Amino acid sequence: RFSAIAFNEGFSSHRATFLFGRINKITGTITVHCACEPEQSNYPDHVELSPDFDITIPNQVAGILGMECVGMAISHKFETDQPFCEYMLRLAAKYQNTFGEYFTTVCVRPNPDDKNTTELRAYQVKDAAMKIDKKQWFVDSDDPSWCKFDRDVHNLYISDAYANKAQVNMLVCAVPKKCSCKSKIPGHKFPSPSSYPTAAALASYLSENSDFPTWLKLFDFNLLIFLLKNKVVPEDDFKIIIDSILKMENLCPRIQLEIEDYLKKNE
Repeated sequence: RFSAIAFNEGFSSHRATFLFGRINKITGTITVHCACEPEQSNYPDHVELSPDFDITIPNQVAGILGMECVGMAISHKFETDQPFCEYMLRLAAKYQNTFGEYFTTVCVRPNPDDKNTTELRAYQVKDAAMKIDKKQWFVDSDDPSWCKFDRDVHNLYISDAYANKAQVNMLVCAVPKKCSCKSKIPGHKFPSPSSYPTAAALASYLSENSDFPTWLKLFDFNLLIFLLKNKVVPEDDFKIIIDSILKMENLCPRIQLEIEDYLKKNE
């Protein structure tokens, strides 16, 4: 859905979403199963994540489902052949430091060889960028191809000389990818946090999916985030919802009534 929206909008602005899935630490393989698009401000040349976005909530949902945050995707359209730019480097370094060495940033952009399709390129930042982020040496740059520092950085981090800037390409490396994974989560239709969903969105979603079993109806990652974030049901009952989903069993009537009561209170 993330790629489709970016494509339909003509990649007119940068958008970002966090990726959740599983990591095989023996093979190093990362499998993405779902995404959560945070509240954000979108611009033609960058995206700014809202400081109000609390990633601990989607992390909690992911953890209960046996997943973790494995990366982020950023959609954009650059006229130059620079799929990874300066502000992306800083975001990637920040979140690689937060979530670990397997965190991967995927660039989604129009395919230069076929304008009717999208192209995905996956990257990780090098250790030098992670160290510079930890030391908070990055400063704003007016050139998307260059990152700047608030001091001269020794060759331990960049090259064989001191410098207060470096080309972005020196601090990132491409990683191989395959687009063959089928998500283990069947639903991806509930609005993401970036759409600021309300109780009306929940009512509409439940109505549109009224023919599904109750466990399947709620098996949508962004919907589960909404239920937990907005305390639609008590946290103990939220865990019962997840347990029903994992066991593919219908919800008990009490929890269904709690959801209905939430909708009535927020009409």
